[in-house]
Amino acid sequence: MSTKLERVETEELMGESELPRLWNGYASAGYERAYRTPSTRRLKKTMGELFLEVGGGTVFDAGCGTGNLFGITTEKIQPKTIIAVDWSKKMLEKAKREATILQDRENISFEFHLTDLTKPSPLEDESVEAVISNLVICYLPGGWRNPLKELYRILKPAGYLYLSTFLKEWDFKSAVRKFALKEFVRSPIATLYGIRFKNIAARIAKESKKRGAEYPDQILLIHFLEGLGFTEIKTIPIYWGFGLALRARKS
Repeated sequence: MSTKLERVETEELMGESELPRLWNGYASAGYERAYRTPSTRRLKKTMGELFLEVGGGTVFDAGCGTGNLFGITTEKIQPKTIIAVDWSKKMLEKAKREATILQDRENISFEFHLTDLTKPSPLEDESVEAVISNLVICYLPGGWRNPLKELYRILKPAGYLYLSTFLKEWDFKSAVRKFALKEFVRSPIATLYGIRFKNIAARIAKESKKRGAEYPDQILLIHFLEGLGFTEIKTIPIYWGFGLALRARKS
């Protein structure tokens, strides 16, 4: 699997386009600190509650960011291998450091690839036991439907998709105005870090939308997953109901 991925890493990536540059900037600014805010800590906990153990096998982390879910993935899913991809070099650099810490104490291997998830995946059909897509599909140019088809294709029968996304009602700046005070009371320093990133987050959302990205409607998203062949879809609201986390099983 790694050889096929390596073949398409550079030439098919969006390269020097605006979105990878923005995500690189987000990583350099300290993206991982956003996971200290109460709402994002709850997201991480929620994803962990959805995870089911596979007892070995491979997890495909589609848009791994700085590796914030590596620890809980290792703990809950317990895969043998995590294939972690992202289109930001800076994100992957930090994710590799996170993986090094885990490899020192866990029997797990990592593969890292600079990958554009809007392109067809080079992974073979039905080749992974689980797929994670954490706050990724709502930022993909061209929309979320084709990337989800690809994630379904590479997933083994009875394998699980773990997905989180903002929904169409989400607006980052409005959410900051409405909920920042509550977040600040619970965790002042972490909330200040989160607010610090509001401008770059809003710019990423704007640039993504210009390129055809969309925040999905919850009902439409679930119907789409069912149409692909997913069953046993369990959903949990995140970000005050403006986002969604889910687990779905491939039939």
